[in-house]
Amino acid sequence: MPVRRRRQKRHAGLEAWRVFLETGSDFFQDLEAVGVKVPVPRDAARAAWRQYREKLLAIWDVDRYPPIRPTWAEREFEDASTETDR
Repeated sequence: MPVRRRRQKRHAGLEAWRVFLETGSDFFQDLEAVGVKVPVPRDAARAAWRQYREKLLAIWDVDRYPPIRPTWAEREFEDASTETDR
C-alpha cells in the first residue's frame, strides 16, 4: 500500500496558494489541507492575490513559468484596486 504524503504547515502561505492563483483550481488540495474553505471564496482569492502578487510575479518571470500567461489570478484580479464584485 502506498504511503500517504503528509502536508506541512509551511504550505499555508505562498506555496499553498500558488497553484490556485495560477490556474483557478486547487488540484493538490493544498488549500484544503491548511484550512481554506473549498470552493475558494472570491474574496479569499482576491486577498491572497494582493498578498502574494509581487512574489508570484517575480517567480513566474524568472522561471518563465507557468507557460501560459496571463495566469488565472492575473486575468481575474489584475486591476484589483478598482475591481468591484462581479
